[in-house]
Amino acid sequence: MAKYASKIGRVIGIIIIAAIVGGALGHLFANVLPEGSVKDFFSVNFPIGFNNFTLNLYFIEFTLGFRIHVNFLSAIGVLIGYYILRFTR
Repeated sequence: MAKYASKIGRVIGIIIIAAIVGGALGHLFANVLPEGSVKDFFSVNFPIGFNNFTLNLYFIEFTLGFRIHVNFLSAIGVLIGYYILRFTR
């Protein structure tokens, strides 16, 4: 059971790291490239998730929110992470 859990953790970890690196590269390219259609392409991102929700009970307050911003290079990073996982076992 622990061996299976470590494989799941490895898969999730590599996919998340690949998405973060891809997103950072996309943000870097969007800031470095000169104005034009290529810069516009790399600067577009799609937020997935929901806005902050606050529940105030006067003595305690809960705030919950979750949003992921996906751009082209973060999607490519996830695909590269999957490729690395698939062929390095």
